[in-house]
Amino acid sequence: MKKAVKIVFIIFIIMAIVIVGYLLLNNKDKEIVVRNAEEITAELKNYKFGEYDNLKFDCEVKNTDFDTVYEEIEIGWTGEDDTLTPDELKKKVADFGKKVYGVDIQNGEILYDKDNGVEAYGRYEKNDTLIHYYYNDTFNAQKIDNSIDISEPFSSDEEENERIRPKVIKRYKPDDDYENEVYDINGQEYALKDAVEFANKKVAEDISQFLYEKPVLTDIGVVYFPQRNSYAYLLKYSHLIDGVLVDDVWNPDIDNDFFRGSALNIEIYEKDRLSIVSNPCYFKILSKTPAKEIIPLSDAEKLASEAIAPYTAYKVTGCELKYVCITNQEPDKTVFKPMWVFVIDEYKHNDEYNFGMDHFAKMQLYIDAVSGESMIYENHYGLVK
Repeated sequence: MKKAVKIVFIIFIIMAIVIVGYLLLNNKDKEIVVRNAEEITAELKNYKFGEYDNLKFDCEVKNTDFDTVYEEIEIGWTGEDDTLTPDELKKKVADFGKKVYGVDIQNGEILYDKDNGVEAYGRYEKNDTLIHYYYNDTFNAQKIDNSIDISEPFSSDEEENERIRPKVIKRYKPDDDYENEVYDINGQEYALKDAVEFANKKVAEDISQFLYEKPVLTDIGVVYFPQRNSYAYLLKYSHLIDGVLVDDVWNPDIDNDFFRGSALNIEIYEKDRLSIVSNPCYFKILSKTPAKEIIPLSDAEKLASEAIAPYTAYKVTGCELKYVCITNQEPDKTVFKPMWVFVIDEYKHNDEYNFGMDHFAKMQLYIDAVSGESMIYENHYGLVK
């Protein structure tokens, strides 16, 4: 299992060096009209976007049916009351192995690793199964047949390297039509819709008990591995808070001023098995403060246009009210706030695939629905063509 340990270590190192850029622009001097949540949702019904020279809208507003918007949501992170003891960690590992992978794990097979309380976790590594369950209720697990090589191939020849590297060949949203999509998954034909149904059932019945909020499927992808002429499926699940999605854009470094989201990531390399299950962001709601008034979308889109450089034209391919976190908001707590999220580039032509990474890269413009501040986010995975 040394190879598996190395792979997991590499995953977390890669995630830790994701470069996140953001630009904060204060709009406090602008006149902003605020309205209550009922008026906001009423405005979203049959909403029509305005026209701007630098912002073209090619989308409809997602999610127009929520009842409450919270001005601030405090999320538990690493406080003493939110940590797991060694015995509790071991029980979590055993329960996870049984529920998710059908593996009977004995207490003596579970190790407890502790590094000054920062990276304490329960660890099980045996045969083709690996489970790391962390003290703050995050986890990374995999069960992959040892005959399947998931490492990324490399050649010193640039053309050969391009030919053999894994590629994301298709991306879908849950409501897209993929009814007839069937791929060879480790030597077996496996319909994408069957894989999605299987994963949804496992998440709802088995994985959700290890999460504080039941997630919903938001993204689907298909990866091709030329070196073994086989495919794999990628699925991302995001959290909901009273009907409003939590933004899934995130960076794992809580010591820096980076965006932080929450998502459950799944990869499928074998039929009817969740090969990789990763929940890298702790997500426990401690308190919620309802918003009396928030900025309507009609004003948010104007602020978005003003925040984008006037000499550059962007196409907006998605728009939705979400809860978003920037980790430096408060020194002693992690807070999510409501923001209008404009997807301005989904990297539709990017086929980059990195093991254990977010495969649904996007560029997003945020308008804080309370303060009117503007933020631009773009994540990079090395060189993106």
